[in-house]
Amino acid sequence: MKLFGWFRKPDLFGAPRSPQWRTVRDAHVEEHPQCFACGSFHDIEVHHIVPFHVDPSLELEPDNLLSMCHNCHFRVGHLGNWRKVNERVTYQCLSERHGRLS
Repeated sequence: MKLFGWFRKPDLFGAPRSPQWRTVRDAHVEEHPQCFACGSFHDIEVHHIVPFHVDPSLELEPDNLLSMCHNCHFRVGHLGNWRKVNERVTYQCLSERHGRLS
C-alpha cells in the first residue's frame, strides 16, 4: 500500500477532492459495477476521462467517469504510470472490450 499511497491522497497534483467525491464515486460504482475495459466485476475503481486536476469542474460529472478494475485502471487508464493521462481511454477501453467479445 505504501508504494501506491501517493495517488490515493485527497490532494492529488494540487487539486483538492470535492467533499461529494466519495458519494458520487460510490453511486457510480453501484450503477456501473463492471470494468468498462475488460468486463470484470472485481476491484472496481472510478477513472476520470479528463483528470480532475486538469479540469476540477468535471470531477463529479457522470459523463466524465468510467468504471475500471484496478488492473485496467492502471494499464489502460494511466498507460502503466499513475501520473500519465490516456487521452484515448474511452476508445482504448472499447477496443479492449471488443477484442474480448469477438
